[in-house]
Amino acid sequence: MANVVNVHLLQVDGHTYRQRTQTIDGKPQRQQQQQQQQQHYEDEEEAAAAAWKERQHKGEAVDAAEDELVDDSLISQDGGNYVTRISVDPQLIPHIIGKERRKQKEIEGATGATLQIQRTGQRSSGSSQQQQQQQGGSAPLLGSSKGETITIKAQSKQALSAAHKRVEVVIATMLSGRTLDYTHFLSLPLSNKQTAAKLKEFQQQVLAQPGAQEKGFEPSIFVDAASLHLTLLMLKLYSDEARDKAATVLQGLAPQVQALLGGQPLLLQLAGLDHMSDDPSDMHVAYLKVKELGSGNRLSQLCDMLLQAFKQAGLTVPGQLESVKLHATVINTRYRRSTPASSAAAAAAAAAAAVSGQRQGARGGGSDRQQQQQRIGVDGRQLLEDWSGFDLGQFEVPAVHLSLRGQYDASGYYACAAALSLKPSGQ
Repeated sequence: MANVVNVHLLQVDGHTYRQRTQTIDGKPQRQQQQQQQQQHYEDEEEAAAAAWKERQHKGEAVDAAEDELVDDSLISQDGGNYVTRISVDPQLIPHIIGKERRKQKEIEGATGATLQIQRTGQRSSGSSQQQQQQQGGSAPLLGSSKGETITIKAQSKQALSAAHKRVEVVIATMLSGRTLDYTHFLSLPLSNKQTAAKLKEFQQQVLAQPGAQEKGFEPSIFVDAASLHLTLLMLKLYSDEARDKAATVLQGLAPQVQALLGGQPLLLQLAGLDHMSDDPSDMHVAYLKVKELGSGNRLSQLCDMLLQAFKQAGLTVPGQLESVKLHATVINTRYRRSTPASSAAAAAAAAAAAVSGQRQGARGGGSDRQQQQQRIGVDGRQLLEDWSGFDLGQFEVPAVHLSLRGQYDASGYYACAAALSLKPSGQ
């Protein structure tokens, strides 16, 4: 049964498309999807078709309206055909084509245009990097692939624009869903020699405590001091155009940011160990609280400025939180590489959950979400008591980075695609 209250809205070039949800046992399907952490990408592909059909139900023509025509600067001519191109990463191609090319044929049949798509042999983002490696393949690095080109041809600008819009709706649907992982994030680097020494001492003392292994602690769950950071905004940048736009937006904020800083450095203090769990005896994330030193609340204003700029540029994912809870993660069980000796039962349960997830169609490209199902927590009650006053010290934040997830530079910090300096002018 269609639910007209709980709907998901897609924003594509200033136009809003309604993605209908279904109700299961009285709950919106999207709510159940979030609870179960399961959704096959074909369901999200179908949403693109539904979004387009929504317009047809309202009596709108299939051809693009005048205000939706592709800009002339993006159109060329080939004989009697108009031609435009869209660049996307390999992970998006299978979703645009569809199973047995059904999606491509549907777009072509509805608009009269033709789509020419070159496959490079990259695997769909429907399987995680770990799965691809087990299958003998090398998973492409998200957000760093060279864009592939979709060539659209039609005999009229209206048909060309209609096909172009439908491809954009498919892309927007996939990016707003949970099939495709985040590729980049805006970060504040916090690593220095003082940090490294204190975090190393913290790790050594925690692991030296009696019963630490039985409580689930082991070296791999501690965050590497070289990559210590604050996350400001998660991004899905699956094309060269999106990545270039993100870098331009970030660096274009330089005048506003310098005005906000008022010639003074941005100083932070990381102190006070806390956790993200209802039950500290089964803890997965421990973090240090963030406090800005000085007056003016500039850190919060900086976060709001960045969020609004990226949102206005169409680079955020629909439904993202409007506010950021800043924290510096120091323990995360997502990074665990071994099973605690006392957690055989938990490991068995995790394995069963993994099998269940595969049966239900575990999300592709969502390695973090799959690990979430299999994660084994730690008993952090004593840790939180002993280290409640843990103070990592004060930091001058040098810059905002557009960071690539899972990729690192020579220093051990996340690879940087672009940066916005936070140092006062003249330094």
